[in-house]
Amino acid sequence: MCMIKAESSYSFSAEWAKNTAEFEHGEYCQYTVREGKESCVFHYIKRDLSIELESLEKNKYFDIITPFDYGGFNCTDKEILKTFLQRFEAKCKKENIVSGFFRFNPMLYHEFEVLKQYMDIVKAQNHVVINLNTDFRAAYSSRKKRNINKAIKQNCQFIKKDSIENFILVYTDSMERVDASSYFYFDKNVLKQLLEFGEIFSIKYENKTVSSVFIIEDEKTVYYFLGGTLSSCIKYGFNSLLFDFIFDYYKDNKDTFMLGGGHNGLLQFKKEFSSDSIPFYIGKKVFLDNVYNKLVAKTNNQQNKFFPQYRTSIL
Repeated sequence: MCMIKAESSYSFSAEWAKNTAEFEHGEYCQYTVREGKESCVFHYIKRDLSIELESLEKNKYFDIITPFDYGGFNCTDKEILKTFLQRFEAKCKKENIVSGFFRFNPMLYHEFEVLKQYMDIVKAQNHVVINLNTDFRAAYSSRKKRNINKAIKQNCQFIKKDSIENFILVYTDSMERVDASSYFYFDKNVLKQLLEFGEIFSIKYENKTVSSVFIIEDEKTVYYFLGGTLSSCIKYGFNSLLFDFIFDYYKDNKDTFMLGGGHNGLLQFKKEFSSDSIPFYIGKKVFLDNVYNKLVAKTNNQQNKFFPQYRTSIL
């Protein structure tokens, strides 16, 4: 596992976790272990299970999740991580935390030998990346190049700092088009808070924002966070051109653009920019087996492949 300073990544940020807690329907929490000069810090979100389920055994139960989209344990070495995980498990059991779901930042986590001793580590998917230090356009598919050229001919305009209002109009249109879960509709005030971690880039066509991307910046990496294109303008290829503009914008001061993963058409859209990818791992941990099994039985979700099984998949 890569050990880095917390301030160099949004996924280890307390403010990011606090601001995303609302749309994870939970409460921001932090747990820290320090021993001498070594430390391990974890920002997470605790969700009240009584919101969806009746109380069991007259107790109140919770589960935890890393903030959307990535998170993890920010530790200075592997030994402090071992100590942290032992103490954190004890803390979770004491506080009636049933399970934990962890989404690890692929750019920061590469080795999992310690974590595998404490939880189930699963490779969920490969996430697409762009090496900004190369001739990245050479890797574009022929269809991607055609779409970009088509968009260029429309006499559109690249906007480096668009408004959150314009972004939300385009993003909402896209979510409605793909019939997205309510989970992916974000409050405007929350998105405004998250803007301190990134920027909104857009394409304007006929005096209105028609394609827009919300990106997040780390020290040397840029992450695709959210984005969309008006349904009426999909045919012009503006979404492909917008990403090309953004890659070019960052190529001189960042090393990598993390496009991420997805399903079906979204993943294929990303793969047409690059064949390079990096594995994305998740962690699953049951702290209270007996209660977990009762919750699964109560929700009749024994066949659910989502974790935790007693919750409904958001996709």
